Amino acid sequence: MKKAITFSYFFLLFAMTFFAQSNFSPDSLQLNEPILLKNILFEYNKATFRADSKKELEMVAKLMATYPDIEVEISNHTDARGKAEYNLDLSQRRADALVEYLIEEWEIEEERLTAVGYGESKPLNRCVDGVNDCTEEEHQVNRRTTFTIIDGAKN
Repeated sequence: MKKAITFSYFFLLFAMTFFAQSNFSPDSLQLNEPILLKNILFEYNKATFRADSKKELEMVAKLMATYPDIEVEISNHTDARGKAEYNLDLSQRRADALVEYLIEEWEIEEERLTAVGYGESKPLNRCVDGVNDCTEEEHQVNRRTTFTIIDGAKN
């Protein structure tokens, strides 16, 4: 059984204000359920996220500021092109960069954030090693960043 997080009326107002441009809502926030951050984009083959990604990170930071007891995992995934070891390392460096940004720019406590790079180990579709007929759009589905509330929520 999934544990839903209990949010106050204040959160509903907060969500309508800050999450209006995003893909998540109060109804989608559940303990241990990853939420896709659609607009987190990185420079090719680098752990440097693009400036336009900051708006999505701002929403995560404001959620964490509103609920100071929650702990969050920020995770990054790659597609299956390239070597698995490289993709695992790249995704970890990207997750680390996002966590570092939340700590430095938004003063979120380090102990509330966990960075995890999954590389190509959790594909959302058929595009895995050995499959050579995937479209760019199919590969893009597997390149993603998620956040997951892992602890601290009242349920």
